[in-house]
Amino acid sequence: MSASEYLLTIIFAIYTPIFFLVFLSLLDYSKYYLKYKTERILLILYILSLSLIFSLRPLALGMDTQNYFDLYFYQYSTPDFKLSSELLFHLLARVSQIMGGFEVFLFLISFISMYSLYYFSRRVLEGDKFHSISFILFFMISGISFIPMQINTLKVGLAISIMLVGLHYLLKNKMKFFYLISIIAFLIHNSIIV
Repeated sequence: MSASEYLLTIIFAIYTPIFFLVFLSLLDYSKYYLKYKTERILLILYILSLSLIFSLRPLALGMDTQNYFDLYFYQYSTPDFKLSSELLFHLLARVSQIMGGFEVFLFLISFISMYSLYYFSRRVLEGDKFHSISFILFFMISGISFIPMQINTLKVGLAISIMLVGLHYLLKNKMKFFYLISIIAFLIHNSIIV
């Protein structure tokens, strides 16, 4: 690991928890002094900001980032590339190549994953006055497993996040949506079927 990558890794490790605390304070302020829509906008900005942080990480951060980088540029970009059953993950890679590159790829994965977590927690906690703070706490507590998935096992993390949306539909007994979301998650990573 080069000195600049080491420095970026340290900054990433320090900035992320501080960002959580600052945002939680803003959210608490908005809960009492701002309107409900502002709270939702703050949460979306939070998700966008954290997705940006995850997308700009050095390749040396995490065990699989370099592997995904290599796959992204060598396997997904060749004209004779054969799609596997993880079709949607490969499609996401292709779309991000058109949109701008590997950082866009990481951003899209992070954003979709975090927005899926937000959607799940918001729907499950419907009617709870503190659903936004609950989302942040859920995200921080699940950070033990979720944040490493954003850095190491991208496909699994994305599939699990999307499957949580499917779980919401299962709990509401909306089976068509549950099956649709399950198929989407499966087309991102096959292991979700287990």
